[in-house]
Amino acid sequence: MYKSCFLAVILGCSFGISEVQAQAFDNTTYIFDQFFKNYNMVNPANQDTSAKIRLQLGNRSLTNLFDGVSRLYGDLNYTIKHPSPSRYSNIGLLVTNNQDGAFISKSSLYGRYGWQTGLNAYSSLSFGASLGAVNYSIKSSQADPGGSDWALDGNVGLWYLHRRFKLGVAYMQIFGQTLRPVREQFVLQPYWNMNLQYLVFKTPFVSLTTHVYVNNSQGPIWQVEAAPIFEIMRYVETGVNYRYNNGVAMIIGLKSLPLFGGKANIMASYLFSTGATSVATNNVIEFSLGYAY
Repeated sequence: MYKSCFLAVILGCSFGISEVQAQAFDNTTYIFDQFFKNYNMVNPANQDTSAKIRLQLGNRSLTNLFDGVSRLYGDLNYTIKHPSPSRYSNIGLLVTNNQDGAFISKSSLYGRYGWQTGLNAYSSLSFGASLGAVNYSIKSSQADPGGSDWALDGNVGLWYLHRRFKLGVAYMQIFGQTLRPVREQFVLQPYWNMNLQYLVFKTPFVSLTTHVYVNNSQGPIWQVEAAPIFEIMRYVETGVNYRYNNGVAMIIGLKSLPLFGGKANIMASYLFSTGATSVATNNVIEFSLGYAY
């Protein structure tokens, strides 16, 4: 009941504002606490050539009062080996669904292509682009009769890969499309992001890799995340993801589990609120599953 009342209030307020200013900007980008498990979510140029076929699933859900809010994705990637030993291509498909309670839903479908070439024995460069469609859907309620709208969307990216670190930059939502499922407009604001992956140390038993992600999708307030992740005995992953001005996610999982001739991974995390931002973005549980062959 609390969830339905809250969403009805949000819808009513947003529609009232839209009548005054005629436009609302959807400039919030939802990033998974386990973003390092599927970099294709934040940069279409990401290349993982360790497997020919890779499937990754993830779900990020709020708890307690906001238990109807969830972010779900599925990503399928296929690697193509070129005659040159240092060149690869990949094609992929990414599906997402953001559910904001019983009323608001944002879904997307992207096709992706990436190309990687070696620069020398220690480094390579990859380019990538994705193209697809985004849908906003608002179900009917006491505040509004509801509606649905589609728009074209695209992303481009670049990765520099070194034996010890990886650095990527991407330009997302490049078309800046506007959707109007109801009286309020949703604008897919273009934004930049950058990500860094650095191998701090590695031994036969344990290694530490730090993943950093930043974007400017919220205007002057940049989203910043840092996730130091330990790998123990090749099978256990654990660490934290620190979200600047938002919270800290505790992370643990298993990787490289033999399954049907390939390898599977499973991971869970929980984001603890720092109390610095709205409760609608805090206390989040997340799961991811993956399989590579």
